[in-house]
Amino acid sequence: MVLPKPVFDELLATHAPFRQYVFSLFAERLTELMALVEAVAFHKLDRRLAGALLGHGRLVAITHQQARRRSR
Repeated sequence: MVLPKPVFDELLATHAPFRQYVFSLFAERLTELMALVEAVAFHKLDRRLAGALLGHGRLVAITHQQARRRSR
């Protein structure tokens, strides 16, 4: 859903459940981003790849784009 900025601002200012929903989504995305930054900065690529592939069997038939959609 797309809301005009004035409507969004009004809901954010006056409607607690909407505000909680928006900030929980923001917190979730920020947590995912921080985990990604940590993985890229502190873990080697081969270990990240091995962790992502574990448990998927001997043959993994998936594209990078499909994997990104599944992780969301």
